[in-house]
Amino acid sequence: MRTIFHNIGSLQTMDDESTISVGKSIIVNNNTIESIDESIEEFESSDAHFIDVGGRAIVPGFIDAHNHLIWSGDRFNEHNLRMQGHSYADIASMGGGIMQTVSSTRGSSNEELLAIGKTRLLEALRNGATYVEAKSGYGLSTEHELRLLKVVDQLKSEKTLPSIHSTWMGAHAETPDHTDESYT
Repeated sequence: MRTIFHNIGSLQTMDDESTISVGKSIIVNNNTIESIDESIEEFESSDAHFIDVGGRAIVPGFIDAHNHLIWSGDRFNEHNLRMQGHSYADIASMGGGIMQTVSSTRGSSNEELLAIGKTRLLEALRNGATYVEAKSGYGLSTEHELRLLKVVDQLKSEKTLPSIHSTWMGAHAETPDHTDESYT
């Protein structure tokens, strides 16, 4: 079944033309753009699904090329500590920093992490991102990093969310369990 987006105010594409004028329609067939055309009369008597975009613009989706999607916790208090002159090392020695996030993430269930990731992806989509690179990085052990990537894999299967490319980023900070040498 075709979906036809019509009544487009302005259409931005990646071709040489910066803007396609008003009056064009996008004909989509099986999730693929079949054509961008002014004439849609041939489809008016078909079973096509028509969507009137009300004169709004249609633009390509954004790509979020650096995103740590799956983590839990809140480090908002660290902003105030930085404003008071504390260094990142000071904050880490007080129990803050990345290890606070790692601890919270490790303590969260897969279901909680899945819900967090879904919420973040829906917000990204509301802001125009249709493709997200999701880095791991808040497990900081092989076991926990693989767990985060499995949660990302679950999100990849949801068709209403942005597309996801996952990236392993497990060895990006020293922990009490690992040094740079033990990671390598």
